[in-house]
Amino acid sequence: MPFACFVVEPFLDPKAFGTVMQALPERPEEDWFSSEETTDGRLRSHNKFVVSKLERLAPVIRQLVEELISASFIQYLETITGIRGLIPDGTHHGGLMHYYLPGAFLAVHVDANVHPVTKLDRRLNLILYLNKRWEGSWGGDLESWHAQKYERVLSISPSSNRCVIFATTPESQHAMSLLTSPGDIRKSLFLRYYSEGRPAEERRPPHRARWIGTV
Repeated sequence: MPFACFVVEPFLDPKAFGTVMQALPERPEEDWFSSEETTDGRLRSHNKFVVSKLERLAPVIRQLVEELISASFIQYLETITGIRGLIPDGTHHGGLMHYYLPGAFLAVHVDANVHPVTKLDRRLNLILYLNKRWEGSWGGDLESWHAQKYERVLSISPSSNRCVIFATTPESQHAMSLLTSPGDIRKSLFLRYYSEGRPAEERRPPHRARWIGTV
C-alpha cells in the first residue's frame, strides 16, 4: 500500500448499523449536488451525488456524525494513524453523504490538500459504506494507485458496514472503479480530518483535486 490505509469491519454494532440503514434516503434528494467533473475535455467524475448539510440528514445519522467528530474518536484516529492534532471539518465541505448511481466512476486522483475556507491541511479521509449488500462483480471499489508506476495496487469493495480510513498525502492516488450494479446505489458516509500544518515532506502549494487518469 503506497499510503497509510486502515480497514475496520464491522465498524458499527449490527443493531446500530441497521438503524442507520433504515434512516437513509433511497435515492439522492432534490437538493443534493451532482459533482460531475470534467477537465481537459475528459470526464473525471460521473453519476456522483452528495449532500453537505448535516441538518438535511436523519437524527440518527446526525448523531453518528457527531460521534465521529468527537474528542474520543479523534483520539482513536490519532492513535491508529500516528497523526496528532487532528481537526474534524465542521463545514463538511465536499459532502457528508455520497451516493453513486450505476455507471458512476472516479478517475485516479489526489484529493485537495488544503481546506478552501479554513486553510487547514487535509490529513485523513473516513469512508463508511452504507450498503445492505454488495456483489463483487458490481464494481465501485476504492482503488489505491502507485504514485510513480501508475498502476493499481489495491482494491477495496464497498461491503456492508466496512469503514476505510486513509491518509491524504501527495502520494495518495486513488480512484473508484466503474459501478456496474444492476440498480443498487453505492452509499457511503464521508468525513475529512485536518491539522494545522503537516510534515515537511508532504508540503505542496495548495491545490484542488488533481485528476491523473481516466477510467
